[in-house]
Amino acid sequence: MQSLTPLTDDTWRVMLTVPTHTRAAFHAGQYLQLRMPDGSGRAFSIASAPEHSGHLELHIRAVPGHAAALDVIEHLHTREVVTVELPFGKGHLPATGRPLLLIAGGTGFVPMKALIESSIAHQESRAIYLYWGVSTVRSLYWHAPLQLLAAAHPRLCYVPVLSQADAGWTGATGYPHILAAATHPDMSGFEIFVSGSVGMTRAVYQDYRDRGVNDGQFHCDWIDLLREQGEL
Repeated sequence: MQSLTPLTDDTWRVMLTVPTHTRAAFHAGQYLQLRMPDGSGRAFSIASAPEHSGHLELHIRAVPGHAAALDVIEHLHTREVVTVELPFGKGHLPATGRPLLLIAGGTGFVPMKALIESSIAHQESRAIYLYWGVSTVRSLYWHAPLQLLAAAHPRLCYVPVLSQADAGWTGATGYPHILAAATHPDMSGFEIFVSGSVGMTRAVYQDYRDRGVNDGQFHCDWIDLLREQGEL
């Protein structure tokens, strides 16, 4: 392990060094499985773009009462070497060249970071719209870097959305997918990526289906899993 750094009081940035002569082959938007001492796997989206193949970046939220995530942080604190398996999921930058509409809830921002960085590394020209929904300003742990990235790359539009405005907040409030749909009422030309909790992603999927978005446009690991389980 390279480093374990707090981003907020409950979210950690994990940097894993890939062993020399080992290639971490994955697509932006995919996830890995971190193996625990009991052999179980814990799934985490990869925040780094595959072009940065020397390391793997994770953002892990561990709050009191969520033993599984807390166990992972403890494991990372006490081990110099950890075992991961990858890749998992169908995430990748579509070859269509169509603009990207990225809807993230909380640490669902993680795969979006990888997609954005990979698109920039490939020098693509497509527009990227990121709507990142969180509860409070404190949860916008990558806010400043995103502002700088959007300033340097005008094709990236970054819109942070708070579910309830903090004192002094002058930005958007509400739900990120609702704001995105209001801003882009015709979503037929987009590749749409959604990441967050299973409840959040399912709600966005149903809402966007009602708005005419077809399954070929919609990219989400949770939705893929629900389809495989016959729950959609």
